[in-house]
Amino acid sequence: MRERFWVERDGERYLAMGLDAVGDPIDGVGSNMGHALGTGLLSDQEEKLVVERLTRPDMLRRFGIGTLSAENPAYNPTGYHTGSVWVHDTAIILRGMAQGGYSREADQVFDALVRLSARSQHRFPELIAGDPVGQDPVPYPAACRPQAWSAASAAVLLQHTQRHHTRQDLGG
Repeated sequence: MRERFWVERDGERYLAMGLDAVGDPIDGVGSNMGHALGTGLLSDQEEKLVVERLTRPDMLRRFGIGTLSAENPAYNPTGYHTGSVWVHDTAIILRGMAQGGYSREADQVFDALVRLSARSQHRFPELIAGDPVGQDPVPYPAACRPQAWSAASAAVLLQHTQRHHTRQDLGG
């Protein structure tokens, strides 16, 4: 049953976007696979595959993790769920990476959210376009700024910072 949720393409294995009406996997690399991190639902090897896939440049952008791979033909950096970056989505993934012990990767995601915070007057927007213009995030026209679940992402950043300092204090 678990295998139904995995896609194998071009020698790569990743979690499907979901299952279609007949139970076949929906092929597409998106941020939603990161929601499984830290849940205990994935084996260590499966978590590693998800983390590696989400931290590639087509997914991990300057200001967070995109909802759809930039390599997907349907990619649209200003599309609501077809390439935009959602702050809370990225924070959920950050937390899962940190819980799984993927410190280096979690730090990369942390840095992206801190960059976004600094460039948005520390008022996390609901979402932004997947591609920046120069060094700046591109606001999504209808996004709330700030937005409640995005603002709550600051708690994940604080937890990550505290965990990181605790590791350093312990020599790790």
